[in-house]
Amino acid sequence: MSTTASSSTGGFDLAVMHKLLAAMGDPHKSLSVVHVAGTKGKGSVVVLLSAMLQAAGYTVGTYTSPHMFDIRERVVVGRSGSSATAGVANPVNEQQWDSLAVGAKAAVDSMMQQQRQAKGQDIAAGSSNSSEATMPSHFEVITAMAFQHFADQEVDIAVVETGLGGSCDATNVFDSQQLQLAVITAIGMDHVDALGGSLSSIAAAKAGILKPGVPVVVGPQCKAGASSSEAPPSTMGIHDRESAGKSRQQQQQPCLEVSAAATPESAQQATDMHIVLDVLQGVASRPEMQCPLIMAQCVVQVVQVQATAAVSILPGPGNSLARQAVNITAADTSVLQRLLSTAATGQPATPARQQAPAPAAPATAAAPAAPTSASSGIESNPLEINLGLHNVCLQLVGSHQLQNVQTAVAAALLLRQQGFSKLSPDAVKAGLQQAWLPGRFQVIQQPNS
Repeated sequence: MSTTASSSTGGFDLAVMHKLLAAMGDPHKSLSVVHVAGTKGKGSVVVLLSAMLQAAGYTVGTYTSPHMFDIRERVVVGRSGSSATAGVANPVNEQQWDSLAVGAKAAVDSMMQQQRQAKGQDIAAGSSNSSEATMPSHFEVITAMAFQHFADQEVDIAVVETGLGGSCDATNVFDSQQLQLAVITAIGMDHVDALGGSLSSIAAAKAGILKPGVPVVVGPQCKAGASSSEAPPSTMGIHDRESAGKSRQQQQQPCLEVSAAATPESAQQATDMHIVLDVLQGVASRPEMQCPLIMAQCVVQVVQVQATAAVSILPGPGNSLARQAVNITAADTSVLQRLLSTAATGQPATPARQQAPAPAAPATAAAPAAPTSASSGIESNPLEINLGLHNVCLQLVGSHQLQNVQTAVAAALLLRQQGFSKLSPDAVKAGLQQAWLPGRFQVIQQPNS
């Protein structure tokens, strides 16, 4: 099998992937999905969001790539209560993997036989349009096996990471009914030969996962520590049909502006950010798309706990001994429900500014601050979301992970608005604290231990 992300010779093409899935009975059509694309952070966002959903009591399928030690790491199903600790999920076991491989091979053999028969018929009829049989790529087969496993396990939701780009990535086979949410993490110059060679072409490829009417969460597009100013979480970075006709300067919210003291490096980052956002907004606002677009950093704030070291090392065994503590706040975002409703009815929705809540008091590792009644978590009213989490101890460490947490939490809040009502504050915090990936700033042993 080919090892590329796509099996078409002239570029990327989903035709072979659709044929493979059809030969397997279209298992992907039974799934509800969050689809995550981007250059940086998408794997972490997938794992963070999956852990929050599992901690909330959902059965979650998680598909990531590449793997660290074993290819089965890419295909994970987590069940609430299936392990001693909420948020822990297990890769597909060897017996299941073998069974999936046998099924996939049978589907590939059937595909190839059909293509050979079709070619023979074309030749017999004197047609010059016959083509060589196309073998699915390695990535296409593994992806199809993952979707089959998720369908077999009857997951409540699958969180799926793209492999390369988005538009013609093998994972991009879901329609608007299956896709609950699209997520775009930071976009940069990756796979330039395959994705067009420019930042705008790469952004357009990532935007290919958007589906008509389905909301999209866009993660921060500046690297951690850049000089883009931070707005209060009540500043909603949402772009819809009414704002689509405005200029870029009018569309950008204060949370995306660059300070006058910006360095040349940060100024370039701002230029790149505007290129990316222009592309994403252009795709989301097309008449046939109309996707509500939510900027994660305008909905959620994640800050390092001031009284703690940036990274602390814990004694004892664990997947990773490193931790960093953060506080997470989100403003009242009932406007999200209004945006979703107006998108469904075809009426324009205008972003609304609301009064920012009082900032949460910083917490310390030794004495977590008690949440106030105004920021105690997601309220029982599904139209009201007020989140205040303190001393969340992340296993995914590094300043860049704060942006990934920001994106994942924004996605979780929007999923709650979409009907995943069990995503409580406790579940969000538990999931964030349990989530981890091997090789991400991982501390596995202390010195002299």
